[in-house]
Amino acid sequence: MRTLEQVWPLFGLRIAAGPLQMRAVRDADVPLLVELAEGGIHDPDAMPFSSPWSTAPVVELGPNMARFYWHTRAEFTPTRWDLELVVLWQDQIVGCQGFTTQNYLTTRTGETGSWLGREFQRQGIGTAMRQTICAFLFDHLSAEEVTSAAFVDNPPSLAVSRKTGYRPNGQTRERRRDGELAISQKLSLRPGDLVRFPHPLVVEGAAEVPAGRARRLTQLPPVRRTAARCCDRLVHCGLLRTGCAPRRARGWSGSRSGDEDAERVAGGVGIDAQRLLGILGAVS
Repeated sequence: MRTLEQVWPLFGLRIAAGPLQMRAVRDADVPLLVELAEGGIHDPDAMPFSSPWSTAPVVELGPNMARFYWHTRAEFTPTRWDLELVVLWQDQIVGCQGFTTQNYLTTRTGETGSWLGREFQRQGIGTAMRQTICAFLFDHLSAEEVTSAAFVDNPPSLAVSRKTGYRPNGQTRERRRDGELAISQKLSLRPGDLVRFPHPLVVEGAAEVPAGRARRLTQLPPVRRTAARCCDRLVHCGLLRTGCAPRRARGWSGSRSGDEDAERVAGGVGIDAQRLLGILGAVS
């Protein structure tokens, strides 16, 4: 029987850096995220979001959040991505990190957005989240620009952007709540400006290598081995035609050798630039 990761490869995505982990939001995560949001994200009088979802009555907040995560999954297409990742800090769920884009395979740009439970704020976790997702986008998805935005009365978010290396990119006048004008500061980040989180970035997948190819793969050099696993995974999931092949795979981050990396993904495929672009661009 196929696994859920084979049916929906995004569930196999794992991004880690030191105490920080990020993975695609699953249904089992939703109640924990709802409880975290119910505990507060910001001061009652403040509103850091363009849509005031966080101030919904408790009886509405949970269903609204569930619908949102289901909607983003259902609407994920090759030309429109809304990737929502649950964030764990030292194995505890602390918030969510998102990345939205349209026509990414052409534009190589998209926007980050996130929220963090109030009890976990002012500890550097928000900065670590942003630095890690941006490193993932630049290093593993070949992004050429990452954008963000924050209202000018949201200094914590603007500080995170500054610490990550974003540069101001103009302002817009927006409606935030009923009858309320807010000024949004737009921000842009290029690869050379990224301030990196000090821990090594590790990106992994969870799809199993088809049994018929496992023995032959062990005879390939490590880099070709990981590229071949990628092709197998996409063909096995019905996301790539037989005969297609990814470009030469990048090496993994960190100090491990290629052979150690190959052993690490023996039961699952590590996701890097061309592999994940193929998976994300093919999901429909």
